[in-house]
Formats: sequence, structure tokens, C-alpha cells
Amino acid sequence: MNPKNDFKAFSIKSNSNVLDQDRYEKSLELQDGFQEETGITIHVLNKALRQSSTISSVVADFIATESGSDVLDDGNITKLTAQLNKALEHKITTKISASALEKAKNGADIPNKNEFIKNLGLNEAAKREIGTGNNQIPDMSYFSANLTSSGWQKLPSGLIETWGFVLANGYGSLEAGYLNNFPIPFPNACLNITLTHGGYNPQDAGICSVGIVNGSQFRCYRSPTNNNSPIGVFFRAIGY
Repeated sequence: MNPKNDFKAFSIKSNSNVLDQDRYEKSLELQDGFQEETGITIHVLNKALRQSSTISSVVADFIATESGSDVLDDGNITKLTAQLNKALEHKITTKISASALEKAKNGADIPNKNEFIKNLGLNEAAKREIGTGNNQIPDMSYFSANLTSSGWQKLPSGLIETWGFVLANGYGSLEAGYLNNFPIPFPNACLNITLTHGGYNPQDAGICSVGIVNGSQFRCYRSPTNNNSPIGVFFRAIGY
């Protein structure tokens, strides 16, 4: 059973004795109301009653439909106000919420996120995750480094580069070379080491070579020269 609405629109038939809109807007009664000396013009009164009653009926129909309760002409303003509030709350929760986003979900309930990002004018990078895999974007934490004379740097790919100044001496056997330590160990393997003689007497260096012992150590060799002391060499090593 549909809720009852006591508020009815007045004089709404097409042939009702009602002043047309243009003349009504120009009428003195619209501005000044009905005067005792001029009396009441019926078709103007019907117009005024129709306008006020029609909007009242529309609002009352809304209240009855959305609140599910009867809207009675009993002079109870408090009750009507409560019914109107209930009707508005019901309309908001049932109609608007279906297409609205919830603040608590922080955008998780956006129906088409890719289209949303496109409409914001964001580029492809906005859809990438942080990481070192394919289609991911590394942040600066993946570019750690120790920029000292005996230092290192780590790249997002996993590649590690180390450098420093070490000693080279000995030749003829694996154990003859001077044993040096990398600034940090290579967790998997050292792939390559390059040596450069350091100093102002290159004739003392002879020919230098290097042997990788493990991920933490390497040996540096040199051919015999007139200088039998260990010589200093710069190294640069890469691994992962």
C-alpha cells in the first residue's frame, strides 16, 4: 500500500480559471497582495493557490515516497520536518551512494582506475610499482653507495662496483700475489677487476695482473723489476 499524501495540488486542470503566467507576473496582486478596496480577483487567487499547493504536493510526494510514511495535513510541523529529514537521508544513501566514492577506501572503489589516471593527465609512470623488476621504477634506496677512496656503489640491477688502492707483488704461483680485500664482499661473484699502477715511477710496476680468490678477496701480481717492494695499484672491480 502506498503512503498517503494529504497535500494536493489545487486547480491543476487545463481549463481551470487561472491567470496565465505572463499576466500573473505583471499583476499588482503578485507584488502587493489582495487589497480591501479592490477585493479578490478569483483567477489571480487560483493562480497563487495553484503555485503554492503544487510545490507543496511535490515535496509531500517526495517525503511519502522516500520515507515510506503517510504525510498528513494535521498541523504537526515537527513530524513533517522529521519525515523530510528521513526522506532526504534515504535518498542520499540509496541513490547517491551507488555512484559515490567512500573516503575510507581512499580510491580503492574507483571503478576504472586506468581511465581515472588517464583523465588526470598522468603518464605511464603513475601506474608503475617501486622495485627492480620489469616495468618497475627503482627509488633512490636502490642506488646506495659509499663514495670514499676505498668505496662502492650498488645498482638496481644487482650490479656492484668497488674501487680502491691496494698492493701488488709477487709472481710465479697462485699464492705469490699480494692478498687484498674488497671494500665490501660480492654476495655472488666478482666478474672483473682492472688494475692501474699508482705512482710516479711506472718503471717500478712492471706488468701487473690480478687473480680473484673469492667474493671478498683478490691477489695482485707484478713482473720482476729493480724494485722488489710491493707497489701500489688502483683497482676497479665489478660483480653482483
